[in-house]
Amino acid sequence: MSPGSERHTILVVEDESHLLRLAKSLLESRGFEVLAAEDGDEGLRLFGSHAPKIALVLLDLQMPRVSGQAVLQQILELDPNAAVVVTSGDVLDETTLDFEGRGPRCILRKPYGPMTLLESVQRHLRH
Repeated sequence: MSPGSERHTILVVEDESHLLRLAKSLLESRGFEVLAAEDGDEGLRLFGSHAPKIALVLLDLQMPRVSGQAVLQQILELDPNAAVVVTSGDVLDETTLDFEGRGPRCILRKPYGPMTLLESVQRHLRH
């Protein structure tokens, strides 16, 4: 990040610990503040506590207990303008993630590379 530029906060919700660590490390190395959640419950708690400063949520859809789709729906109920990028190893139909015209900014298909992740985050940040 350039001197004097705003530091964006990214919430990463990912139940696979190695992917969570990789995303956190990569994003922090590029100057982002990262809030890391290992499951949907923790992701919702962090979003509820930090929503005003979260510029983007990177959300895995396949998680145990609280699904990513349920987390997405609750985030959008709390903040209809939330910037959310969902990640999934499955082929998804975007219409299944559209809640009354609201939904994720994009679907990032796993496995994705570091540059793909960074480009997606930069493109979909809420400023």
